Amino acid sequence: MLTAQRIEAGAVTLEYFEDGPAAADRTVVLVHGASSSARIWEQVQHHLADAGMRTLAISMRGAGGSHRSDSEADYNPTVYAADLDAAVRALGLDHFVLVGHSLGVSNVTMYMRDHNEDRRVTALVLVAGGALTARPAPGAEDMAKFDADRATALAEVARVRHDRWQVNHLGLAEDTRRQLWRDIEANPPQRARGQRLAARDDLTPALAALEVPTIVIAGDADATVPIEATVRGFLALPDGRRHLHVFHGVSHFPNAQAPDRVAGVFTRFIEAHVPLEAAEWDGRRIEAIGGRSPMIAERDGSSSDETPWSLSLAALGAPQTRSADHLPSAATRVCNT
Repeated sequence: MLTAQRIEAGAVTLEYFEDGPAAADRTVVLVHGASSSARIWEQVQHHLADAGMRTLAISMRGAGGSHRSDSEADYNPTVYAADLDAAVRALGLDHFVLVGHSLGVSNVTMYMRDHNEDRRVTALVLVAGGALTARPAPGAEDMAKFDADRATALAEVARVRHDRWQVNHLGLAEDTRRQLWRDIEANPPQRARGQRLAARDDLTPALAALEVPTIVIAGDADATVPIEATVRGFLALPDGRRHLHVFHGVSHFPNAQAPDRVAGVFTRFIEAHVPLEAAEWDGRRIEAIGGRSPMIAERDGSSSDETPWSLSLAALGAPQTRSADHLPSAATRVCNT
């Protein structure tokens, strides 16, 4: 299990986990979702280290061993993006690939909009993050229902909650999974309420303005963020820079359910679209290799097109192709595996 480290990020101290060679040509920064901590990325980090990449997974405030406060106003994507900016600067990261999962997709997109003025990010990976459309702050009745639902969930026997959660996290090593569950159980209540209370800006203009290669990753068995929403987020990206990879039968947590396959997608995407040496990055936008990136399904021996995600793409009017012969050399595949 990776050793937790600490970094002073502005006014707070954040926990992070590092893996891979310190002198690697490519660095990847990983941001977790709403209730998780940086530990969810550990197996992905090991696989990326084997591919020669340096990775740093950061626990946002309130998560794991990071700073926590009693104010609900401290737990929202605006604050998380500012913390992330302070952290990467404190870590001395000049150029890196940025990855977000679930709520982390909102956090990293807001970072790109508000804090990437010096263009440190060379590529972006968005995992199961939805459409990123506006969401108004909930009213009193909505929050009352949220609190009631949360109280009901917490009233369940801990073992029942754990077993239901564990099903989607079996790709993690047992000791990592055990510690991640402890992190989740130790979440301050202000974190969940603050994330729900916060209104969300419409981030689709920020997606449309991205100038770096971006891949969206999802599982077609996601019961938390419908794949239709994630595909809408994909379609908001610039046409020549967007890539999509869909895992068949995978839930909202591909990083914990199938970390080896997720790391494989990361590796192929990064090797195709990020310069080998940081010196090659000159602050200008990186042109997507291969131009347009059609979505291509690897059928994995299945002759049926009636998979949930393919129906979703068709309904949304997204371009599709069924032949690997049409795959540009650097395009990213959508796998139905």
